[in-house]
Amino acid sequence: MQTEPHILESLSRAYIRAIAGKACLNLSIREYDYGVDGNFDEITIRNSRVIARFDREGKNRGLVMTKQIFPEQLQIHNLEITDVVAYLQQNGWQTVTHPNPPLLVFQGSADDEGNPIQLILPSQNTFEDSERLLAKAINLLAVIEDKSPQAIIDLITQTHANSTVGT
Repeated sequence: MQTEPHILESLSRAYIRAIAGKACLNLSIREYDYGVDGNFDEITIRNSRVIARFDREGKNRGLVMTKQIFPEQLQIHNLEITDVVAYLQQNGWQTVTHPNPPLLVFQGSADDEGNPIQLILPSQNTFEDSERLLAKAINLLAVIEDKSPQAIIDLITQTHANSTVGT
C-alpha cells in the first residue's frame, strides 16, 4: 500500500505528464522520492509520427520516432549494461573517454548534419538514473536502426545469448 506522500506524488506525476503531453514534450521522471525530478524533450507530431530532438534554435535535428520505451517498462526485460555495451561494440560504436567515470559514452555514425551521434549509458545498473539512461539509449538505437524499441531489446538479448554460448 502506498503512503499518503506517495499517492500525492503519483497525482503530481500524472498532472505533469498531462501538461507535458499537451505541450508536445516528452517527459522522463526518476524514481519516487517525494518530489518530481525529470527531463523534458521537445517533440512534434507530423503525419502521425513523433519527431524529437530539436537543437537550441528549435531546428529539427531529424530524429523520427514512432514508439518509445519508458524506464519503468524496462524492469520486465532485465537488461544489463554489459549486454548493451557488447551490442554497441559489436555494431561499430566506439568508446569515448569521459571525465565522469560513472558514465559510459559511445560514439556512432554521423547524423544528418555530419555530427557524430553519442549515446550515454551508466556504468552500473544500480545507479538512480540507470533505467532512464538505458531507456533513452534503447529509444535512440531504435530510431537510428529504424526498429522498434522491443526489436532493439531482442537484438541485445540475442547478442548476450550468443556471447554466452559455449562458456
